[in-house]
Amino acid sequence: MKIAAPYDKKAEIIHNEFESVKYFKIYETENGKVSHSEILATMSGDLEMIIGMICMFEVDALICNNIGKEARTILEDEGVLLYTGFTGNPDSAVKFFMDGKF
Repeated sequence: MKIAAPYDKKAEIIHNEFESVKYFKIYETENGKVSHSEILATMSGDLEMIIGMICMFEVDALICNNIGKEARTILEDEGVLLYTGFTGNPDSAVKFFMDGKF
């Protein structure tokens, strides 16, 4: 499973607004644990580019704080599971997710 979180690289937290994110932290998981993670630049704040990147990397789940209606609809139509309302450290949010706590 691949999990993504919009990432504020400077503060090392989940970026507040999905639509203006410049980086994502992508996690690959195996057997209920994170096997690999990396930070990827979106190259723009363009919504279509951001959504295209999520789809290109075959992300299964997105953990974020806020996401607009248009982005939510497109990602849900692509089969991406959305978990919203999260702030703080993305590693902690992914662990919370992997432990089945939301």
